[in-house]
Amino acid sequence: MRNLIVATAFLITSYPAVANFYDGNKLHDFMRDYELLEAKSPDADMKNAFFYAGYVAGISDAYNDLICKPENTQLGQLWGVVAKYLKAHPERWNRPASELILVALQDAYPCPKN
Repeated sequence: MRNLIVATAFLITSYPAVANFYDGNKLHDFMRDYELLEAKSPDADMKNAFFYAGYVAGISDAYNDLICKPENTQLGQLWGVVAKYLKAHPERWNRPASELILVALQDAYPCPKN
């Protein structure tokens, strides 16, 4: 029994912690499906496209205090801003998806400096 406890403790402590579920590579894949869906392509994976749309909207809502969007900003604009950022920065696709979305939105909608 003691060996089982030690083995279990070893496995638990040696398992790497994952703070982010998706990176920019995966976000880029989702974004491509979103763009295919927008283009009415039969090759679009709707689940991925809707995931992209929801994920961008969720990060925007979660970090609303760090992004100074104009009052009438539409979701389509946010999706486009993130897509543009991803296309312009493939070198950053190894970063967490949520970070890339936040940086893209902050770049597009910076808050005034105090």
